[in-house]
Formats: sequence, C-alpha cells, structure tokens
Amino acid sequence: MRRRPYRGDLATAQLAARSVRLSILLPTNRRNLLACSRIAQACSWAGPQVEVIVRDNSGDARKRELLAHFQHENCKVITANPCEPRENFSEVLREATGDFVFCLGDDDFCFDHAIAELPGAIERIGSDPSIIGITGTYAIETVKGTSLASYANVDSDDARARVAGFLSYTGPNVLFYSAMRRELVSRIFDFMSDVPFSFSFHDQVMSLLYLLNGKFVPLQRLMYLYDMGVWQSRELAERRDLDFYKVAGLDPAINKLQWIICGFEGASLIVNSDMLAMLPPAQRQPIADLCDDVRPLQA
Repeated sequence: MRRRPYRGDLATAQLAARSVRLSILLPTNRRNLLACSRIAQACSWAGPQVEVIVRDNSGDARKRELLAHFQHENCKVITANPCEPRENFSEVLREATGDFVFCLGDDDFCFDHAIAELPGAIERIGSDPSIIGITGTYAIETVKGTSLASYANVDSDDARARVAGFLSYTGPNVLFYSAMRRELVSRIFDFMSDVPFSFSFHDQVMSLLYLLNGKFVPLQRLMYLYDMGVWQSRELAERRDLDFYKVAGLDPAINKLQWIICGFEGASLIVNSDMLAMLPPAQRQPIADLCDDVRPLQA
C-alpha cells in the first residue's frame, strides 16, 4: 500500500518546488583579474534559494580554466564563443529558473548583505503581482568621487508617479540593476530584441516598461556599486553612442537627436503598446507627456 504523505513531506515538497527564488545572472567578457574577482564573489552567493549563472564569451583560455573552479552546486559556469552583448545576456537569461532575476555587470560590485536579504524579500512580495522588482540604494563611482542614488516614488501604486520619479533622476540608469520578475524581464527583452535598431539608451526604455508594469520595493540598504567607466566622460560616452549608430548603419549626426528619439520612443510605447493592457487610455497620455522632458544623464 502506498504511504500517505504526512504534513512534513508536503511542506518539504512545496519548499523544494519553489526553492530557487532568485537567479543571479552574470554575462561576462572582460578578462582582467578585477572581473574574475567579481565573478568569484557572485559564485559565492549560490545556495538553496539562489542560483548563480555565469556565461563567459571572452574566448580567453586562461579565464575559462579559472572559472571552471568556481562551479559548484546551484552555480553554473558556461563558456561560449565570442558574441554580441545582447546574445550573451539572452542566453544567460534563458538558463535562469528563479522567480526573480538579478543581472550584474562584471565591472561592478554588489553588496553581500543585500544579496543575502533578497530571497526573504522575494518570499514576502512574490505573491503580489503589483510588485515587479526589488531595488535599493546605489553607489555611483567615478574618478571624481562616489555618490549615493535612489529613485523617488518607484514604490508608488500610481504608474505616473513611478515614471515621474524615474525621469527626474539624471544619473546613470542603475534601476536596470534590480531584482525583477523573470517572466517580465524575458517578455520585455524579447520585445526590445525585435526593435529594428539597437541604441545605447534602450536600457532606459526597458526600465520605463518595467515601471509601467508595476512597482519596486526598496531595500533599506546599499545594493549595488556602479562604475561609470567610459560613460563618466561626455566625450567618451558620445563615442560609444556613435558605435551603436555605425552598427545600425545610421548617420552619426543622429546623435544630436538622441534624447529626442529616446523620449519619442518612450511616449509612443506608452500610448500604443499592447504590453500595457493594464493601463487604460485615459491614464496613458498624461504619462506619455512626461517623456517630453527626457534629458541626458549628468556625469
């Protein structure tokens, strides 16, 4: 006779079924020791409720040999042939199984205690569909110094207030480095992959779509350190922007209109996208009007 499961068996089975709450994703290309140290730190976070997935597309044999030693339970290291950053992210996202995903840069730094707090935070908010992500306070590092940043009103129930808070911030888009629902990230990434041209500001458009789909819960702690690198210099940042236009086969002069195009794309999506069915037409236009004031970040 088959034994009837007792309550402890059911609780254990339910816990196992939902054990991986967070997937930490690290698509990496840099070959230096600093990048490898960031990867080692990320791999140390793997555990019963957290999986870590690293995908290295550097093609560097020495780095591959080193990363192979980092792999352990709930920590997967994938080596791949050199490819574009978009493909590297797409493939590492495809491997994720967690309810939420948190993508890191291999030149940035994440705070250990914030990572340790995320599974519990996900457990508390996971059943609330109005919450799509978890954010915190960010450290922004440049050669001139370090500043702290956070976004106003991204935890508001009002979509217009969330977008206004996002657009009022003129620093780098660190909201992109938040723990967010995997299904939503996959859906928006797939949508942006179908856009004819890839521009350097499309992370801003993606974050706008996230905010229109729901609110973020802030952790009351430092979460992520973002190194602005080449983006801290306006001259070097413009060179990176021009690289995107060259790849797209567009006239570099379009760079003069970059933030107008960014605002137009955002407003058009707000008004017309079928990804925002939860927003009635009467609410969309006032939010789209906010995009008239999109400005470049201030380094």
